Amino acid sequence: MKFSLSMQFCESAILFIICVLNGFSKAEQPYTVKNERLEPFQGLKETAFDLSDLKIVGRQRYINGSVTLAEDMSSEHFKFQVEIFSSPQGDGQYRQLPMGVPRTPVCEGVKELYTKLLEPSLVEGKNTDFPHVPEDGLCPIPKGQYFVKDLDMKTDTWPNQIPRGLLKAKLTFFKDEVDVGGSYVIIRVEDRETQPMINLNNSSEITDHRCPARLNRLCCRMKFYVGILITVFCIWKKFAEAEQSYMVTNEFFEHYDGQTQTLFYADNMKIIGRQRSINGTMRFLEDMSDEHFMLSVEMFTAQHGESRLKPLPSVERIRICEGLKTYFREKVQPSLVYGENTDFPYIPEEGLCPLPKGEYYFKNVIQNINPWPTEVPRGILKTKMTFFKDGVNIGAWSLQMKLEDRE
Repeated sequence: MKFSLSMQFCESAILFIICVLNGFSKAEQPYTVKNERLEPFQGLKETAFDLSDLKIVGRQRYINGSVTLAEDMSSEHFKFQVEIFSSPQGDGQYRQLPMGVPRTPVCEGVKELYTKLLEPSLVEGKNTDFPHVPEDGLCPIPKGQYFVKDLDMKTDTWPNQIPRGLLKAKLTFFKDEVDVGGSYVIIRVEDRETQPMINLNNSSEITDHRCPARLNRLCCRMKFYVGILITVFCIWKKFAEAEQSYMVTNEFFEHYDGQTQTLFYADNMKIIGRQRSINGTMRFLEDMSDEHFMLSVEMFTAQHGESRLKPLPSVERIRICEGLKTYFREKVQPSLVYGENTDFPYIPEEGLCPLPKGEYYFKNVIQNINPWPTEVPRGILKTKMTFFKDGVNIGAWSLQMKLEDRE
């Protein structure tokens, strides 16, 4: 008798798990996606990956056109990366997200990512003639012009949680580490209209639904546990999205000439407007590599009303490429969106060396302080970055900010 009861319990538990899994597996994503626009761009020297013929058309906002690969793409020479930006308010003010795809050999990327995220939306011979990628991959990706017809994104294999508003993905292909073309893909993500939930206290509804009748009592108990899980999730989400306990206002920007020569200029950088945003250009007169160039970051603080600045722990003089890869990438780059508020080179996870010479613009840059420490001194905070060539100061910039408690 005990054995029989145990078997009934185990059977009920198994049926319940199947019921729950079946419900989740058939559930739609909690959001809808609509294609907004495509912004293809050419490569720096050549364009081997061309999406300039793709367009978004009709009420359904389907993607139509063709994709051209100018040559066979193998992992020996070709890579791609995906950068993701979010504009929660849909106002075009984008912030780069930590998600994305770092620079990846093309065949591995197509095998692991294309097959999971994009290929489910494509049917060879129906809405594309791009080759099907089998389970063991496809390499090289054959050159050719491939049509895309009435492409509507299927999101079943996408993450369950993605930011609402506008999402912008920048897809860039590289040949021997040089940009050979790509495109921005901008989509709008909105909450899906929810259907009325089943009343777990009403046994007739459950009986008519997926769960067998003998699981009614167990399903009702689950309502309590689900409530606890939802509460815990909401509390966790609140903490995860919490803002810093302080706010930062830019006060003024300064440029400093070098000792014997100046190879770095920030003399027209300014703080303007009510938002106190950073605007202007920086000029690097030479390519800066680790062989000859270094940088340092000094930080100073003062209480409100005090004029004397006290030094804080700072970044000692380090090789420039290492400094860009660590300090700049972690603390400064989150405030920058390449192509939106700057054309300063994006520093990937593996770094960038040398830093190419050129004049780079900065437009309406607002500090993203999410990666900053949670505890920083209130009052005045001044950061100074100095560049060195063969140990000699060749120019510097500083930014003075005001830090106050958030209301």
